[in-house]
Amino acid sequence: MWEALRRGGLSMVRTVKDSLNRAGDETLRGEYAKLQKEFSAVYEEKELTKEKLLESQTNWTLFSKDILAISKGLYRAIAALRSGQTVSEELLASSQSQIEKYEAFLNSSQNIFADSRRSEPSPANSEPRQSQPLVEVGKQMKSPEFGQQIEMPPPAADLPPPIDYQRIKQFLLTSTDHLKICALLQALRWRITRNRKRSGRLMVMEEYVREDLLECNGTGYILERLLEHPEKKYVQFCITTRYRVAEYTISLLDELVGENVGTKYLTEQPKTMPLLADILTGEGIDTPLMKRTLATIEKCSVRKKAQTALIQLGLIPWILTALKEPEKFNPYTLEYITALLMNLALRSEGRKVCQDPKLNVLQVLSSLLYVEDIEIRSHINGTLYSILGLPAIRAEAKVHRLKDEEM
Repeated sequence: MWEALRRGGLSMVRTVKDSLNRAGDETLRGEYAKLQKEFSAVYEEKELTKEKLLESQTNWTLFSKDILAISKGLYRAIAALRSGQTVSEELLASSQSQIEKYEAFLNSSQNIFADSRRSEPSPANSEPRQSQPLVEVGKQMKSPEFGQQIEMPPPAADLPPPIDYQRIKQFLLTSTDHLKICALLQALRWRITRNRKRSGRLMVMEEYVREDLLECNGTGYILERLLEHPEKKYVQFCITTRYRVAEYTISLLDELVGENVGTKYLTEQPKTMPLLADILTGEGIDTPLMKRTLATIEKCSVRKKAQTALIQLGLIPWILTALKEPEKFNPYTLEYITALLMNLALRSEGRKVCQDPKLNVLQVLSSLLYVEDIEIRSHINGTLYSILGLPAIRAEAKVHRLKDEEM
C-alpha cells in the first residue's frame, strides 16, 4: 500500500512539475510546493509506523520467551516434587510475581484495544484479578508424599523423568525376555543421547554411576550377564535376540565412555575389559558389533587399568595380525585399531610385547605409513615413536633400513 502511494505521489509530482515548466503559472508552483509537503508528511508517517510495528513484534517475541521460561521452570518444579526433591520457595514466589505482572499487561493491552474500537466496557476493564498464590507466604512448602522441603534442581540441564533403579537392575538380572531387555537398554541410552545439553548428559551419567546401574562397583553380574557373547546365528535371516542384547549393551557403554565419569566407572570393574575383548576378538570382520566394541575399548584404553588389562589379554598381537590385512577394514575401523595400538604402546609392558619377532611390528606399521587417512598415519607415527625407543626394535629398524622420514 505504501509503495503504491509513493509511486502515485511521485507520478503526480512529475506531472505538476512538467505543467509548471510549460506554463510557468504561480498557482501551479504553489500546488507543487503543497504536494511536496504532503508527500513528505505521508512518507515520514509511513516510516514511523514501520518502526512501531518492528518494535511491537520484538516486544511480543520477548514476552513469549519469558512465558516459555516460566513454564519450563514450573514443569521442572513439578518433576522435582514427584521425585521427592525439594524446590526453593523463592523460585515459586518469583514465578508468581512474573505471572501476575504479565496478566496485568495483557489486561491493560485488552483495555487499550477495546477503547480504540470504542466498544462497550468489558470485564477486562476492571482491576486485574489476583491469581491464586503458588506459595503461601510464611508457610514451608512440603511434598505430601515425602515430607521434604522443596528445593529446585539446577535449571541448567533438562532432566529426564526419575526412574526406579532397583527395579531396573532386578529386571536386567532376572529377565529372560531379550526383546524387553533391548528396549530397556535403548531407553537408558536415549536418556543420555536425547538430552540437548552436555551438562544434562553428564548429570544422567553421574546418576547411573551413583546408582551403580551395571554393578561395576560391585560384583559386575549385570554387565557380565548382558555381555555374554553368543554365536551369531541366523534364523530366517534374523539375528537371534540374545545377540541383540549384546549389541544394545555395547551401544549404551559406548555412550557412557564418551565422558570421563563413564570411562572411570567401567574400567574400575575388572570384568569389563575381558568381556569387551572377548566380543572384539570373537566377532567377524567389520561387523557393527565389532566396530562399536572397538570404539568402546579404544576410549577406555586411555586409562592405566584398562591398558594393563588389555595388554595382558593379548590384544596387541590381535591388532598387529588384523593390520596385516588392512583392506578388510573400512577407514573408521582402522582409525580405532591404530589408535588403540598407540595407546597400548605408551605402556612399557605394551612396548615389550611389540619386541616379539613373530609379530613383525615394524613391517606391519611401515606398510601403513602412506595411507591416505591422516588420522591413521598420525597413530602409526605415534606408535613408532614409542617403540623405537627400545634398543632391540631400533636395531631391527636399522637392519631393515627403515628410513628416517618413515619414522
